[in-house]
Amino acid sequence: MLDNNEIDLQTANKIINYTFFPSISFIIGTIGLFIYNSFNIGLILWILIFFYNILIGLFLRKEKSDYTNKLIIKKKDTFFSFLKKSIIKGINTSIIILGNLIIFSIIINILNKYLNVNNVLFSFISGLLEITSGVININNLNISLNDKIIFTFLILSFSSISILFQAKSIFSEYKINIKRTLIIKLVFSIIISLLLLIFK
Repeated sequence: MLDNNEIDLQTANKIINYTFFPSISFIIGTIGLFIYNSFNIGLILWILIFFYNILIGLFLRKEKSDYTNKLIIKKKDTFFSFLKKSIIKGINTSIIILGNLIIFSIIINILNKYLNVNNVLFSFISGLLEITSGVININNLNISLNDKIIFTFLILSFSSISILFQAKSIFSEYKINIKRTLIIKLVFSIIISLLLLIFK
């Protein structure tokens, strides 16, 4: 949409703040079925994430943009030109994602070896760095299932620094404000998680 001049950077930043969350297949499939062995837990987590992002959208709805859409007429690509661009873009995106996953997995393993903290704190640290590792560590904690679900929601709603780095790398040619996204998501996820802990 930015490439086609359909939105401006302010609108792009606003959209990213409340649409930047894990997919339903990852939450229900990987987290629910694979890690927790429960479709229902995956569904509960997805519903929590869904409403969490609606709240962020409602919070940001009053932000106005002075953008005026300017129609840009572009030369249409041929099928093979479009296919070539799509393949190259897909490969580059995959390399960015895998590179970030490898780097953060290494960081988590180093911290696990040299950081002398309790299991709960390490689970949060690993979750803030990379989602899957954090959720696996939380699932292995000796705490109640309700607490595991709430702590997993906290990690999923924040999205992890690894994913934010991936997004920053993918959006590197645009001035997308990932720092603002990080702050908004962190504040909302902590507030909602605290409320869930209080009223569980």
